[in-house]
Amino acid sequence: MALKLIIVSDFVCPYCYWLETLLDRLGEQLEIIHVPYQLTEPPAPRIDVWNDPVRRVRYAETLGPVCQAQGVEMCLPPRVIPRPYTDLAFQGWCFAGERDRGESFYKAVFQAYFVDERDIGDLSVLTELAENCGLSGQDFRAALVAGTYTETVRRQSRLSRDLLGIHMVPTILSGKKRLEGFVPNLIELKAWLDAVR
Repeated sequence: MALKLIIVSDFVCPYCYWLETLLDRLGEQLEIIHVPYQLTEPPAPRIDVWNDPVRRVRYAETLGPVCQAQGVEMCLPPRVIPRPYTDLAFQGWCFAGERDRGESFYKAVFQAYFVDERDIGDLSVLTELAENCGLSGQDFRAALVAGTYTETVRRQSRLSRDLLGIHMVPTILSGKKRLEGFVPNLIELKAWLDAVR
């Protein structure tokens, strides 16, 4: 039976993208439920991570070596100024999920931001990603413009913060056990997964 995990993350968190690459390499059957956590929610001001020397150094020291060792391409940080809100991206993910394209859209959003340095807060970019995942761009755009999934994403964000008590991403939950923050390699991830089985 596949181990069930709840993974709380944000599309603009490099440690979340790194975790996704580890999970892809794990080679195990896992039942994953993704829950959004927006690092910056409207109307809070968006931040400029590109010109932030503290983040640049931290990413270079923590993620730089592991990405290089594993051959993972990632712009640290991406040159998208300011860092986008992710509410629209999560709404797009909800749309895609209802049409059995949630996982491919999820991965495409991370790739667009961390590899291609695209603004994933831009509806045109998200619509293109949806079309690349085999979805109707017209239906996708119409649903996001209409705010069809706005309340769903708000509710899921409240779930992560209030009910699950999440204060950092990524966070992996399995039952009452949780693993928070940067997971540097497959060995540590496997050890944690073995401990919660």
